[in-house]
Amino acid sequence: AMAAKEELVNSLFGVSPKVLAEQLTLRDLNNLKLIQLSEFQGSNGQVAWMKPNKLEISPNIIKSIVHANNVSYWVASEILNQGDIVRRAGMIDYFINLLEELNKIHSFDLYASVVHGLRLSSIDRLKKTWSNVSSKSMESWNSLNPLIDQYARFDIYQQRCFELSNKPYVPFLGATLHEIHELEKMGKDTEAKRNNVNNVAKAMLDKIAEAAKHFEETVKPVDEIQSYLQDVPVLSSTAAHERSLEVEPRAVAQASSSDDENEINLKGSSDLLTSSPVFFWGVPLIAIAAIGATAIFLYKRQHK
Repeated sequence: AMAAKEELVNSLFGVSPKVLAEQLTLRDLNNLKLIQLSEFQGSNGQVAWMKPNKLEISPNIIKSIVHANNVSYWVASEILNQGDIVRRAGMIDYFINLLEELNKIHSFDLYASVVHGLRLSSIDRLKKTWSNVSSKSMESWNSLNPLIDQYARFDIYQQRCFELSNKPYVPFLGATLHEIHELEKMGKDTEAKRNNVNNVAKAMLDKIAEAAKHFEETVKPVDEIQSYLQDVPVLSSTAAHERSLEVEPRAVAQASSSDDENEINLKGSSDLLTSSPVFFWGVPLIAIAAIGATAIFLYKRQHK
């Protein structure tokens, strides 16, 4: 059993994408189901999870955003930590298979995080690695990728949710946050506006509760996988970019680019990205919460 756990910790290839999709979804729902309706209530055109006291008023939204960001960088880390190009391409294959499984079980919140992980510039720039990914996986990636639009127009995703309205699915938190952000920008605080925000938030929370019930009844936690996911080491944006350049050095003419080119500076800043409405999974996730390193540290300290 110990050897099996070591194999699991050392390589995801020891776990089928189907099993991992289910186990990740249980973990995601454990965060999402803690979100309260009150956490969505902003004021004066500003959403609650962007306020200076966001950790007090929207703690579980913030926790879910941090978790989503970690999943994206975990995807990148697992790919970049592989020792050679064949294994890196194999790991991309694996994560595309994982996306297929997440799609089948309608686990859209995680789906968005994995898509984002594969879109990070530290992974996207690995042209030699991507050229070794199987044609079957590339075909799948090209068909799966548009569900979560990197320009944050969620038409395909919303159509999918509409089709699944009578079935359990895990909603994509980023799409709901975007919708509420757009509502908050519309003029003064009125009862109608507050009701609209409440209705959007409540619809999402109802779907989360339904999905949590469904998954808890149909999927048993696998202790080894859950403990692995609890403590999995994740490269920072800077470390991921540096590792990416080590495994595939840039051509001399290639411009510098890193995953944090669109991110808020985390060295102590805890401001939100308020200058642009594009603050969801299309740009690096940390920009959604833009919770500075200080805020994350305080959150972890309060919630040990």
